[in-house]
Amino acid sequence: MHDIIPQPPERTATPAELADHDARIERARTGQQLPRTLHALAEQGARLVHCGQCWQRPGRPCTVSGPAGDHLARYMRAERKGLLSHAELVGVVRHLDAIAPSALVLDVTP
Repeated sequence: MHDIIPQPPERTATPAELADHDARIERARTGQQLPRTLHALAEQGARLVHCGQCWQRPGRPCTVSGPAGDHLARYMRAERKGLLSHAELVGVVRHLDAIAPSALVLDVTP
């Protein structure tokens, strides 16, 4: 009897994963890391932790309607946990009109 083992479907890489792959190659080539996009910072940093403002669970944006976005509190928590560098957090804050944990950082997809 020859049973066929079902295989999961092929998965394509997300733009954030492709950007991370490119950054790894560039870091290996030059010894320096490429800056991550705001979307990559959200996917690879902020959305890996709970939001300290609205308590949204990891993996989901804080906004439930309209464009995707996360509270600054989430980015601050990600920086404290070492998922974002201080310089990356400064880059996120630079685009905000007001600096408060409740400020929403809108996700700009590439």
